[in-house]
Amino acid sequence: SEIYACTAYGLWKSNNAGNNWAKIDFKKKKVGYNFVRSFFIHPTYPTLHFVGTAEGLLISKKIPNTWRVIPAITSEVYNIIYNPRQLSQIFCATENGIYLSNNYGANWQ
Repeated sequence: SEIYACTAYGLWKSNNAGNNWAKIDFKKKKVGYNFVRSFFIHPTYPTLHFVGTAEGLLISKKIPNTWRVIPAITSEVYNIIYNPRQLSQIFCATENGIYLSNNYGANWQ
């Protein structure tokens, strides 16, 4: 089974219940993108991944992961959750406040 771990040295993934680990490369130059505070896989779209870092929010919609920075969120991200009653709503808690996406992370306010 898959397991993910958020660390100060990046996001790590195990495909064998924690026996072996591999670092997920975001291919970002800033060091802060490696300090991962939160990780979220959308329950109805398992290829939709969000990563909260010290530099902001990253999103991936494909496997293997191709990550892009969300320009609207450039502060430290603490948590990412969704609304179970409206699956398209994603909330992102940051040091500057809470951001909302009503369309699976495509746009943020």
